[in-house]
Amino acid sequence: MQLSPADLFELKAGPVNQQLRLTGLLQAAERSTVRSKASGNITEVLALEGNVVNKGAVVIRIDATEARLRVQERQAALLAQEAQARQSKTQLDNNARLAQQGFVSETALSNAQASHDAALAQVNVARAQLDLARQALADTEVRAPFSGTVGPVAVLAGSKVSPDTALFDLLNLSAMELKAEVNAQDIPRLKTGQQAMIDPGNGQAPRQATLVRISPGSVQGGRSVPVYLSVANPDRLLRSGQFATATLELGSSRDGLLVPKTALRESQGAPMVYRLRDNKIEAQLVGVGQETTDPATGVALVEITKGLNAGDRIIGVNLGPLDPGTPVTVVAPSPATAP
Repeated sequence: MQLSPADLFELKAGPVNQQLRLTGLLQAAERSTVRSKASGNITEVLALEGNVVNKGAVVIRIDATEARLRVQERQAALLAQEAQARQSKTQLDNNARLAQQGFVSETALSNAQASHDAALAQVNVARAQLDLARQALADTEVRAPFSGTVGPVAVLAGSKVSPDTALFDLLNLSAMELKAEVNAQDIPRLKTGQQAMIDPGNGQAPRQATLVRISPGSVQGGRSVPVYLSVANPDRLLRSGQFATATLELGSSRDGLLVPKTALRESQGAPMVYRLRDNKIEAQLVGVGQETTDPATGVALVEITKGLNAGDRIIGVNLGPLDPGTPVTVVAPSPATAP
């Protein structure tokens, strides 16, 4: 069997950056299920799933007929209470003058003062009731609490809703979070602020991310701990619910043996490589550690923890299944001939 030097890889010790690979689900960092505060029939749905809305934009309108009439009723009630308060003030002023002249007793004056105080209190009650009615009227227009993209809309025009009915989801896709689960034994190596690279797949370029939160406890019934990485998404290409992988930099390095990931094979479920010994192919089981990337070439590398030594030569490319014991001749490529 003939191989070129490019097919082979010679192991040598080199720095292995401490990294942790995570897989998780992307979700909008700011998201909300907007619920109804009013009751009635939906009259308009002004934004549908996928529409982008600004903060304060009206998304859904609820029939406001009853709420508008209640505002008018409370306005009239306030006017009536204010009129009673003015009348009681006039009566109090008259009694005060008469009391100075000795025509009205102190008891009558105190009663007039109490009546005026009660009238003023009723004015405050009427104002509060008017404010509540106005708020109820405002609640018939359901507005976006922040700028974002509308998610699933749970109602249609004509639907009957009551307070706390879920109406629609709203997601701010400009900032995303990757929620991943980490083995509890790895948690002591993590701290907020550590940097990571997120690979969203689907041909999208990797993105810088930051570890922002670590859950204080493990998931129920398991030994993994949720962690959250923040990633900017100004182009909004990342979508909520999308799976992604992240490589978290742990901030230290050590010496180790690295081989191209393409060199790894599997034998009965165990990792192995094809090693050259005495110019013959040998199947060698290996132990693997963390994965990393060669910063110069971008080649994916895997740490070898056992089974190989520095100076060993292995087949570094995927040539398919090979037969152990096959003799190997390394042939240098022929120089190009001039035309």
